[in-house]
Amino acid sequence: MDLDPSAILSGAVEAQNLPPSDGRSGKVPDFAFNPLYRNGCLYRPILDEQNPFRPRWPNDAPFAVCLTHDLDVVSEAGIRQSLRKIARVWRSRPPPARAVQCLQTALALRRLLQAVARGPRPDPLWCYERWLDAEADVGARSTFFIFPERVRQPHFSDCHYGYRDRIRFRQRRCRVGDFLRALARDRWEIGVHPSWNATLDAEELRGQKQSVEQAIEQPVVSVRHHWLHFDIRSTPRLQAATGLRFDSTLGFNDNVGFRFGTCRPWQLRDPQTNQPVGVLEIPLIAQDTALLNPMKGLRLDIPTARSYLEQLIEAVRRVAGVFTVSFHPDVIHPTRCPGWFDLYCDLLRELRQRKAWFATVAELGTYWLQHYPSAS
Repeated sequence: MDLDPSAILSGAVEAQNLPPSDGRSGKVPDFAFNPLYRNGCLYRPILDEQNPFRPRWPNDAPFAVCLTHDLDVVSEAGIRQSLRKIARVWRSRPPPARAVQCLQTALALRRLLQAVARGPRPDPLWCYERWLDAEADVGARSTFFIFPERVRQPHFSDCHYGYRDRIRFRQRRCRVGDFLRALARDRWEIGVHPSWNATLDAEELRGQKQSVEQAIEQPVVSVRHHWLHFDIRSTPRLQAATGLRFDSTLGFNDNVGFRFGTCRPWQLRDPQTNQPVGVLEIPLIAQDTALLNPMKGLRLDIPTARSYLEQLIEAVRRVAGVFTVSFHPDVIHPTRCPGWFDLYCDLLRELRQRKAWFATVAELGTYWLQHYPSAS
């Protein structure tokens, strides 16, 4: 099969049937639009298999791993978060259908009542140290993609926590901002998780990046867009213009696999000029919700999801690629997502047993640019 990333990109863009420079339709195309899915190659890094080049990783590791987390929710139910959600739903641009506004408002009111009923009791999501401890046990650190506190153009799909909201971390009450700074000090990476409208607005994206940087008091160089909302024709140029260097958005919400036929980093390019824009893509291979969400995606049980992950890991190992996986911190909820966190811990042990090299998105991207600048 004669395929290259630009051909796959072109096919995917045409299949999406989006108007030029739009992407505001409220839809993120799923795997069914992908030409590799139609050719039966979605679970194979077909471009890497055809390429005799094999990168070498630190410590002679057979492949590399990027562990990532999209921090969409910090509490199961919070009064401030619920009020923010109601405000943003009704200020959303472009405005959603009235039925969507009413449904989202009803859900926010339900969470508001839950927060009032809970009172001062600990929230079941305040277990962030368990993620860090599980990763530290295998010698790994991950990248947390953080939603910005300041959003100039709200969208009903936005996250709704603030950096002054209270949570519990390592047996202490603290603000979300304090938690983020602690992560950064301990060398977990903080990236930005931009809102829906920031995908196509340079000013919005720049402000949201600065919002996260001010919170952690460090530069931010990595990005994954919320809901994987991304326009290949314009978003990379906006990322480069705002100083972002590494993207890990290009994966699936409803499936897993190799969206562009590769599990290696590659330079995002301007489709009109075919010139690199200065942003390195580290493609997303699998995320928890695509595997396990009972309402959408593959809807797998835990054993079947484990077998999918093992298949993908083996495919990455064969080509000495990068296995990038995303687990959302809120799936640690003991009743809403039973077994999801245990699956993550099993995954970490499997990757350590296979002697993978663990790196954050920025660490891996920096290593790749230093050692293989011409391969991307």
